[in-house]
Amino acid sequence: MRILESHLEHQWIDQSSPDNTGPFMMLIIKLGFYIWSIHDGTTESIDQLPGEIKQSVIQSPPPLLNFLGFCFFFNGWVVGPAFEYVEYEQFINLMPPFNYTRGRYFAAAKLFVVGLISIIAYLILDPIFSHARMLQPEFLQEPFWFRYFTLFKTIRIAHLGQKYRLLYFQLIGVTQRTKFYGAWKASESSLTLSGLNTAESPIDKKIVHNRLENVSISGIELASCPRDFVASWNKITAKWLRRCVYYRLITPPPTQKRAGADKRESSKRGFSPNVANFATFLISSIWHGTKASYYMVFFCCAILTIIGKQMRSAFHKYRGTIIPAPLYDAAGVFLTLVSFNYTFTPFGLLNWKDVIQIWSTVGFVGHYVMFAMIVAFTFGGSKSNKVRKAGTEVPIRVEKND
Repeated sequence: MRILESHLEHQWIDQSSPDNTGPFMMLIIKLGFYIWSIHDGTTESIDQLPGEIKQSVIQSPPPLLNFLGFCFFFNGWVVGPAFEYVEYEQFINLMPPFNYTRGRYFAAAKLFVVGLISIIAYLILDPIFSHARMLQPEFLQEPFWFRYFTLFKTIRIAHLGQKYRLLYFQLIGVTQRTKFYGAWKASESSLTLSGLNTAESPIDKKIVHNRLENVSISGIELASCPRDFVASWNKITAKWLRRCVYYRLITPPPTQKRAGADKRESSKRGFSPNVANFATFLISSIWHGTKASYYMVFFCCAILTIIGKQMRSAFHKYRGTIIPAPLYDAAGVFLTLVSFNYTFTPFGLLNWKDVIQIWSTVGFVGHYVMFAMIVAFTFGGSKSNKVRKAGTEVPIRVEKND
């Protein structure tokens, strides 16, 4: 409630003041991890928990000083990434791999350079590709898409982007992502310098510095499906939403280890994956803020992830047989980037009317395509898309870099 109050105050009362909700947002993630880790430590079925969750179980509350140090650790305080208490406790006690310092400084410098380049790219591109231009009436006078015979008469991408509306959507999507790349990579650099970003590679047991990687730039720009795109963007927040929201919605409540507790297996069943998916995006929207664009964009993202699962179920079996693997992968990358660039273009706008106006400049083409895909898969989809029954395997990814 406190974060919601801060979002509302900044949006409706004092918009001129700096937005100070970042630290609150990071603290919510940390406390969410901590509370569920304590809760999981009180259950009778710890051994039945997914490996990612089992590694983070806390069976006894930590000392107050350790807890406060975890909550208010300075590195990553403003923009993240957040981390779990178990990781922090191992870090302050210099347990492996946190006791290794080799390569830490080079890795931190590398991340800082990537962040600096991303920020410079944003400062150069943002004046060219901005929301303000898309809200001008003159923008509607530009062609919807390429006139192919004029495409090769110019080599200036900026000129092309300003001239063709649908291409402008793609370029402003890349531009908006660069500012997040810059902030997150710079913050990851500070965590790497402190040593908290150190991890052991699960493949060759070598020391790497990606434990708290918050964004994979190659994973985003080369994502072959919506699932991969979402998994590579704001990764720690996605991990929090997956473990503290999605997983809790699709699984029945566990039996508690307390005196007088009912030992019988709970008869309650979790929600369906689709319902849990929409609920997770709703929580994500509230966490981000109260701007209309967050709810409109994340609702579309929930639909995109469902469509992505259905398309993969329907067509992946043809990869390498009817459809050549390189063509399948290239088509997946193209469709994923085009759809997410369209969806995320109005991200961060305050007025819902501005969001509608921006999408209307291309005739809501993305929404029509999403609606057509939902209808096609609903009335003629694959049988493998049936909802899993409660008690089957939980679709939660196990992190292997801890």
